[in-house]
Amino acid sequence: MLTLWVLMGCLAGLLLLLAVPVELSYAIRLDADQRSAQGQFRWLFGLVRVKLPCQPDGSSKSEKLPAKAKPTPKPKRRAERPRTSPMAALSVEGFVSHLLKLVRRLLAGLHIHHLDIRGRLGLGDPADTGLAWALIGPISVILDAPGVTQVDIQPDFSEEVLDFSSSGRVRVVPLEYLAVMIRFMVSPTTFRAIRAMRS
Repeated sequence: MLTLWVLMGCLAGLLLLLAVPVELSYAIRLDADQRSAQGQFRWLFGLVRVKLPCQPDGSSKSEKLPAKAKPTPKPKRRAERPRTSPMAALSVEGFVSHLLKLVRRLLAGLHIHHLDIRGRLGLGDPADTGLAWALIGPISVILDAPGVTQVDIQPDFSEEVLDFSSSGRVRVVPLEYLAVMIRFMVSPTTFRAIRAMRS
């Protein structure tokens, strides 16, 4: 009986901790010339603060290799495992709408204090850019809230380009997200999509 009460107390304590909001402040810049990111997590109303790894501007460029680099030996091939195809899940009836519903619920759980998103996206192929925009476009509309957020994302159908910058401060409650993810994972539609990926 004592063990049961201890387990219930631990579970209640865990749920209580998950109910405490987590706040994230960040700034991201991503384009052809530079990549930089910095941010900070705050939990327990500021008592716990964790800084995210910061990358200085231009540090993402690859370093020059030595003039004479010795070829590395090729690793031995292991027995191939059955591959999964994530695109097969999109062919499952109702999974796309189920996935979009998950995205809407996750975005609804965001408590936005300030959010600024600006970008330009082009994949080089107008058809591929259109498919990507079919997903990104509705998300940008959902996030756009006057006075709180500024969202300006433009598609580029002529050339391959990725120019993205964002900064903001948002707050989430982990317990809400946990409930949303559990509801998504135990759905029959999700099980059918997983079987389709493995087949």
